[in-house]
Amino acid sequence: MIELLKARGREFSHYTINHSYPHCWRCDSPLLPYTTSSWFVSVEKIKKDLLANNEKTRWVPDHVRTRRFGNWLENARDWAISRNRYWGTPLPIWRLPKATHDSRLTTHDTEVLGSQDDLMSKCQIRFTKVTMLRHAESEGNTIPVYQGNVPGTSLTKRGKEQAQAAANFLCKSPIINCQSQIPTVIYASPLARAQQTAAILAKKTGAQVITDDRLREVSFGDYEGKHIDFSDLTFVKERRAHKLDSGKPESIYHFDGMETWASVQERIASFLREILPRHRSEHIAIVTHADPIMNMRAFFSGTDPVKLSHQPYPQFSSPESYFWDHDHEAALDLHRETVDAIAWPGSEVKGQSVDVTH
Repeated sequence: MIELLKARGREFSHYTINHSYPHCWRCDSPLLPYTTSSWFVSVEKIKKDLLANNEKTRWVPDHVRTRRFGNWLENARDWAISRNRYWGTPLPIWRLPKATHDSRLTTHDTEVLGSQDDLMSKCQIRFTKVTMLRHAESEGNTIPVYQGNVPGTSLTKRGKEQAQAAANFLCKSPIINCQSQIPTVIYASPLARAQQTAAILAKKTGAQVITDDRLREVSFGDYEGKHIDFSDLTFVKERRAHKLDSGKPESIYHFDGMETWASVQERIASFLREILPRHRSEHIAIVTHADPIMNMRAFFSGTDPVKLSHQPYPQFSSPESYFWDHDHEAALDLHRETVDAIAWPGSEVKGQSVDVTH
């Protein structure tokens, strides 16, 4: 520009000014104000639907629906979701190179993935979907009694309805016309309530049922068959205080002679590490009991077992899913440093096209 002004005789003055320049406070990199393309959500096009759905949403406290959040929706504008900050939110959008008439140019299509199921459908061999659920309500749960030994009690009428509802849920694939997301195998505890729950799931899904003793209920020792008094709040408070003081992730209803969480954790980890490599690209279901499920949560999430043991017990026949990433031998991590490297044939990673992915 300066040379052009000089050539035209229009340069008025030419000198240098030294001034400060903005730098990142984390890494000291200069912040260059380049013009870049941006991504927006067309909020204006879906505002009516957003407002209608907000009316159906239960808010606590209730006034948030019409005031704070409702006012925000009323005045919402198109939402800029693209950011160049390191700590920005990753967008589930993959670039797909496509050929052009000019060999020197490359343009891109984009593909937006709406869920972890979508991601698994693109690079199946890398993932295993694991859905675990506690058995449905049994006769022993209604009394209630400690029941850790085989065979245990059978499902109640309500329990059979719970299991059927779970079976219907598992057959509703998150991906349209994708039957591969229905479980192919169901692993189950040997106790009757888990076996009967698994049988109802298998009848609906067509999955094979495999019994594994490592999924059994906790061994209650001398308390097997004894009545559980859930109304004794004094006892519950004392046991919870003891758990906090000892720092051990034992069940609140833990007694001398009862199987420890360390034992449950060991057999659950052994089970998962054995079966996961067998089921790459598959969706498997696991029907077991509350304490084993709490330990599975620790296995997949990496959360401290002591913290997990303070959470509410899993509800009867309520599925919860995790995606196991075989490349990292850990649950799928959607943070940037992991998800940025996931690709499939035809997509790009860091500007490089991908021919083969695992």
